[in-house]
Amino acid sequence: LSASDAKSNKMDDLVRIYTEAITQSEQKLRNVLEDMLFDPDYYFYNFVPEKQTLGFAIIYSPEDSDYCLLEYMAVESADRSKGYGGKLFNSLTDAFSKKTMVIEVESPYQPSEDHDIRVKRISFYSRNGSLRVVNLKYILPLDMQGVPPEMLILLYSGMSKDSVPKEKIMSWIKDIYIRVYGCKEDDERLATMGKNLPDKLPLLAEL
Repeated sequence: LSASDAKSNKMDDLVRIYTEAITQSEQKLRNVLEDMLFDPDYYFYNFVPEKQTLGFAIIYSPEDSDYCLLEYMAVESADRSKGYGGKLFNSLTDAFSKKTMVIEVESPYQPSEDHDIRVKRISFYSRNGSLRVVNLKYILPLDMQGVPPEMLILLYSGMSKDSVPKEKIMSWIKDIYIRVYGCKEDDERLATMGKNLPDKLPLLAEL
């Protein structure tokens, strides 16, 4: 999608699936999504395999960095478990093959009402080649009521890797905090996450 699609049926389809699939506390208002269409670092995709929009994705990919963030991705609820999610994800990794894709996911290791959904989500990304960053307890910088969910960071890269340097992953997270979530450079959560981490963090496929 491009900026000219802000008020189009294509955007209507994306927002419909977005509203249904994304946890309400993590949703942005439609006018905010429309504004993002004008940002050259954001890429909006509608997944239309058979003349009908069945899914969408929103990617943040700053031109001056070697990473991209899979900010949102979902498939229409009636069309899940049909292989469409894998096709959509593979098309995204192909489109951003020169970068490492960062994926924020809720941890399945924390008791929750949606535990089964979290396990399925982690299994999906694992099957499609994503690796979990071990030892990193990611703090999602959103204002939420109650205790924020425990988060994990997954990475997808076309190259085979068994670890990621602490300096590299923390530089990506800091960039995401500042440029995606509007946090300050000295946000105390960055120091909390980086404290006592080894110089290299293992990457694991077994989640």
